[in-house]
Amino acid sequence: MKSERFRTRAAACFLLAAVIGAALADELIQQDVSRLKLRSAVLVRGSRVTLADVLLATKADPRLMSEISDTPLLSGLTPPMRTRVTHAQVTEALVKAGVNMSRVLIGGSLSCAVELEPLERARPKVKPGGRPTVNGTGKSAGGGATLAVLLNDHIAAEFASLGGEPQVEFERGAEAFIELTSPPFDFSIRSQRSGRLGVREMMVIIRRDGRVQRTVRIGVRIRLARRVVVAAKALNVGTFVRRGDLELEERIFDRLADAGLNDFSSLIGKQIKRYIPVSRQVTDADVKSVDLVKRSRPVTVVGTSGNISVRLTGVALDSGDLGDSVRVRIGDSRKDRRVLRGVVSGVGTVRLEGGGP
Repeated sequence: MKSERFRTRAAACFLLAAVIGAALADELIQQDVSRLKLRSAVLVRGSRVTLADVLLATKADPRLMSEISDTPLLSGLTPPMRTRVTHAQVTEALVKAGVNMSRVLIGGSLSCAVELEPLERARPKVKPGGRPTVNGTGKSAGGGATLAVLLNDHIAAEFASLGGEPQVEFERGAEAFIELTSPPFDFSIRSQRSGRLGVREMMVIIRRDGRVQRTVRIGVRIRLARRVVVAAKALNVGTFVRRGDLELEERIFDRLADAGLNDFSSLIGKQIKRYIPVSRQVTDADVKSVDLVKRSRPVTVVGTSGNISVRLTGVALDSGDLGDSVRVRIGDSRKDRRVLRGVVSGVGTVRLEGGGP
């Protein structure tokens, strides 16, 4: 009986290990899989439809997307017209392009409704910084704001508190929609993954004369241009940060986690924990707080009296970091001793709050 129970338990353990191993192997495989999404509808200008027009990369190797983006699905078409691209057509085109389908997952719709229009209509121009405009103004010839500008403003509002400027790139298949203007159209815009950088989708409901014309998903890539604190010179371990050690420099970020500080206040007077080369970002993680003035230790007391600057030697009665208010004692004899209050202004230095002794 005991041997039977042992064999049963052993078999259960082996089965559990096999299941766990298969799950882990599947997870590792999934991490290396490119995920593509077939759109439900798209508006295309020209006489052909490519994979880039109908697919949205939710997670994909950039090299894969650059290789397949211009792969034709349909060509020789005569716009204006409507057609449909199926999931099977997309799969067939990927196979013909030499894509390893064991590393690709295609989700989304079973088919994509494609509406083709002629190329003659003006396409939006892009100003430096990625803000799409028509006629260089962000407005149509009739004076209405384009959907491109409205989307850009919507995204800019998401990141307004960060003190930077988002740079927006629209997917190729969105060109026809972002040229639409208000009026005559009205737009309701909703963000997915609001407040995040990278590849996202914007849901847009398009109305005209109070009636919904269509709902579209517009893929965008958002980056953030922001002035951040960097080292003006190499900073060695143990040195205390001064204002002249830092400067602001504009950088472009693909992740919010990488967008560092945009002011110096939390760094000045702190001690460097690790070597920082010139031009590298400086963050709170690179410094630590250290008491610049220590209790019972000598300090330099700085003050002014009229047009005269006074520097005395005193003894700190409190410990403090940069900007902290501490008490100091000056005078050698009991008769001359005085206790004053000042602000820590540097290593072993206190500036009197009252101006002078």
